[in-house]
Amino acid sequence: MSNVRRPSSIGMLRDFARAYPLPTLLMILCLLLAGFFEGVGLASLLPLLNMVFAKESVDSSLLGKMIQRAFYFWGLEPTLEMVLLIVVIGMAMKSGFTMLAMGQVGYTVAYVVTDLRLKLINSLLCARWKYFVSQPIGVFINAISTEAMRLAKGYHLVCLIIAEGMQIVFYLAVAVLISWKVTTVSIIGGMIIFFVFKPLINMSRKAGKRETKSYQALIVRLTDFLNGIKPIKAMGRVDQIGPLLQAESISLKKAIQNQVLSTEILKAIQEPVIVFFLAVGIFLFVTYQTEPMTNLMVLAFLFYRTLARFGTMQSKYQSLTLFESAYWSFRNKLDEIEAAAETTAGKLPPDLKEGISFCNVTFRYGEKEVLSNASFSIPFGKFTVFTGLSGAGKTTIADLLAGLIKPDKGEILVDGVPMENIDLQSWRHMIGYVPQEMFLFHDSVLKNVTLGYQELTRDDVTEALQKGGALDFVSALPEGMDSVIGEKGAKVSGGQRQRVALARALVHRPKVLILDEITTSLDPATQYEVCMMMKTLSAQTAVLAITHQQVMVDAADIIYVVEDGEVHQVNEQSYAAEHRI
Repeated sequence: MSNVRRPSSIGMLRDFARAYPLPTLLMILCLLLAGFFEGVGLASLLPLLNMVFAKESVDSSLLGKMIQRAFYFWGLEPTLEMVLLIVVIGMAMKSGFTMLAMGQVGYTVAYVVTDLRLKLINSLLCARWKYFVSQPIGVFINAISTEAMRLAKGYHLVCLIIAEGMQIVFYLAVAVLISWKVTTVSIIGGMIIFFVFKPLINMSRKAGKRETKSYQALIVRLTDFLNGIKPIKAMGRVDQIGPLLQAESISLKKAIQNQVLSTEILKAIQEPVIVFFLAVGIFLFVTYQTEPMTNLMVLAFLFYRTLARFGTMQSKYQSLTLFESAYWSFRNKLDEIEAAAETTAGKLPPDLKEGISFCNVTFRYGEKEVLSNASFSIPFGKFTVFTGLSGAGKTTIADLLAGLIKPDKGEILVDGVPMENIDLQSWRHMIGYVPQEMFLFHDSVLKNVTLGYQELTRDDVTEALQKGGALDFVSALPEGMDSVIGEKGAKVSGGQRQRVALARALVHRPKVLILDEITTSLDPATQYEVCMMMKTLSAQTAVLAITHQQVMVDAADIIYVVEDGEVHQVNEQSYAAEHRI
């Protein structure tokens, strides 16, 4: 979508037209045809009224002459029956094309909101890891849910405003063929109506901006609380959540109050103002009439319809100002995420038969140097453990290995090939990862293991559950691997959740297995069992485990201690003597 610097309704419309040209063009074409046929129907009222009141079929106005030529061109007699038929056909065609246009609008609105949501989700999944962890999750949830729906309503209103505007153009086109003076009065009246109610439009725009900001702040805070709902309930702090959300809720309440107030004031005042201008117009028509009475009747009808359309268009524009801020908030977030896209120039297919080497790797978080010229190897077919104090840089090593972050200095080699030359996505497909902060979906064991990947079969899942030590307890569930395990796996124990997460990491048969503190919450017997499984798996995999647990260190083939930015290899005996925890 185009880069528009100044947020506005026109800029929003231009963005949509450029991003979705074909649906927008089809909608406008249908609206043009609808307006044309309504104009034909309204123009036919003039000869009809002449027949009824003046006992003639035509008059001397420009429109009357054009209608007369049209009848002669098509070889038609301007009889009462024929004129009525044209009026009916014109209005029927107008209704038909209006339905087509609105159908296209409905399709396009659904398409636009789905497309923008998917675009944001895909961009988010492709964003740099540093960017992702620096943002509140609630911001993305709010954009995908609330803002996407509000901008869809905004696009719908844009389409309706275009429809109203085209109807006004055709009304004025018919009116100007009868009397340009009356048409000028209609245009002036419409402009006056617009400027009279402009303060209410600005009030709505401010309310919309405030509502957008308040929704985002509320959802960000609420998401954080829901992620930690268990300890909050366990400590009896539920009553304290309401006051913490109070500021955002009050701000949202005020925005909604201003929104409703401005909308209702516009509705209440608009109709009397339109009637006033209509009364003035009729007075001027009757007092200073230079046109036949039949022409004045048509002009009065067109004058009323034009002013009414102006009022309707302004009401819809007011509603649009409530939603346009959601579009710009969504758009800015999308632009920001796209600018944070992960880039890699690597094209070589990865292969792992020997191992991974860190060569003089330095990495900083801001001013803090986490790793300083660290050099070490993670051999294929070995169980390698990294231990050390919290915050020493162990998880940073795992993140570097997965390509989530890049070294500030030095390089990482995969079988002697620099990682920056390797296709990053292909490399990640070779990695199985069990994070310290484990996540499970409110879904079946099967879906949690496969993550919806269609090429993985139930046999693959069974094999992964077997390797992860989860097959026995999963088989005992009421529906086996089709059993739903609850939000974050709440229906199973901590150890069972850990095994399901391990099966997920193993199901695609990875060449590298990264385990980040996976035994911390397990009992000693289960810790030992998991360690033995890792020992077995390491025969065909490079297993990297981050741990504080002695049982994991005892099972390791290679032990690294991470401290003060350096990585030292130690043997089991020296570690047991100096670092036993």
